[in-house]
This record gives sequence, C-alpha cells and structure tokens, in this order.
Amino acid sequence: MARKTPSTKTLRQLFAHSGNQCAFPGCDHPIFNKNGILIAQVCHINAANEGGERYNADQTDEERRSYENLLLMCHRHHIETDIIEDFPEEKLREIKKIHEAQFSEEGREASEKMIRQLKFEIDYYWNRLSKKEFDFEELKVERDFDKEILDLFDELEEHIKSISNYCDICAESDSTKVLRIDLTELFKKLGLDYEKTEKVPHYENPLINRNWDLHHIGRPNYFSHLYLCVNQLKLKSIEILLKNDSGNEELRNLLDRYQKEFEENYSNSYCVD
Repeated sequence: MARKTPSTKTLRQLFAHSGNQCAFPGCDHPIFNKNGILIAQVCHINAANEGGERYNADQTDEERRSYENLLLMCHRHHIETDIIEDFPEEKLREIKKIHEAQFSEEGREASEKMIRQLKFEIDYYWNRLSKKEFDFEELKVERDFDKEILDLFDELEEHIKSISNYCDICAESDSTKVLRIDLTELFKKLGLDYEKTEKVPHYENPLINRNWDLHHIGRPNYFSHLYLCVNQLKLKSIEILLKNDSGNEELRNLLDRYQKEFEENYSNSYCVD
C-alpha cells in the first residue's frame, strides 16, 4: 500500500514550530534557504511503511503521517537517526518535544515562504502547458487548466457516459436482429439467397448472439467498477479538501451528499454473471 503524504495543514504546523532549523540537538542546518526552498527532510518517528525504522503496526496511516509522528531534520541527521539502537522512538519524541518547545511564532515566515514557493511552481507548470506549441496545432486536444477538482470529476463522468453510449450502439449493431437485417440487404445486392444461412445450426452461426458475453456480462461489470472507482475518488478528494478547510460548510454538505450517494451505489452494486 502506498504511503500517505502529510497534509498541507500538518506541514504548515511542522514548519511553523521548526524555528527554520534541524531538530537534532546542536544542529542549526536551515529547513529553508534564503530563497524559500526546502533543503531539509520530513522524517518519521515511527516509519510510514512496514520494514522501516521504528515501524508500529498498531498505528493507522493517519497516525503515521500526523504532526505528532513527524519532525524536520537535515539529511545527515535523518540518516543518523535511522540507527534504532541509538535513537529509539522515545528518544526521537524527546528530541521533537525539546526542539519545538523553543519556538512558538518563529518559523511561520519560513512556512509562508514554502507555501508561496509551492504555489509559484504549480502556477508556473500550468502556465507553461497552456502556452505549449504543437506540431499539429489544429489537431491538439483542448484542455481547460483552470478547472477545479469537482469540475474535472463532472467532466470525467460525462466522458464515461459517452463511452457507455458508444458501447450501447455497438451492442445494438451486434444484435442478431440488426445483423440479420444488414446481411439480408447485403445478400440481396449480391443476388444471393440469405435463407440458406438458416440451415446452419444456431450454435455454429457466428452471427447469432454475437459478442453476447462482452455486451451483457463484461461491459456492465466493467462500468460498475469504473463508476464506483470515480465516485470513491470524488469522495476521498472532498475528505482531503475538508481536512484542509474544516470550516467550509459547502464542502461539509458535499461530503454528506457524496457519502450517501456512494453508500447507496455500493449497496446496489452486484456483478453480472
């Protein structure tokens, strides 16, 4: 299972209490340089993944990426504290407590620099893509890079519906009824007797129930999984947004709505067999 990265809120809290220096006793290595670039590392007291230093199987993923389980160190001391015999869990928690007790409001400026730097890099990336030149400009796929997360989900769901409609059209064209009509017309144009095909047993006729399993079993199961995946991803995204903006009533209402919709959809989802 992939490790969960710390939330923006947790990182902001860490940076604000770091004093902009490594938490290791006596080390004054900065967390951010004068240009606001992060030059240290976010370290776990109890490892994020099984097999790591001081891994605690009883912790949840949220506890592993929580503020209480993280501290900021330079690369050198991050490596040194991986020696468990010298730095057990209790020792690292003591280091964190003593270091952060030295700082209250100090470090906020470094935190804001980090956020500004990150925002600049994100804006620069999308701006660069929006101005990207293509060899065949008239054929490129147009994208709106200013769309928000929920708008992108709406667009994705529309694309899924379009694909489902295309599949319906294909299923209809593969039906025995439509194939019979099309072939009858074709045989007439060629001066052939279509009725002779009736002598072929239905189980040997490739035009009877053509691709039936794909259309009536494979396709419904595929789209059931696809819709559940998209809706679960939408719900998880709202959860993340709400964690970083817990007072947002609109997000709270969306979370309640999406939770009810997902539970209802999941409760009524069965594989076709």
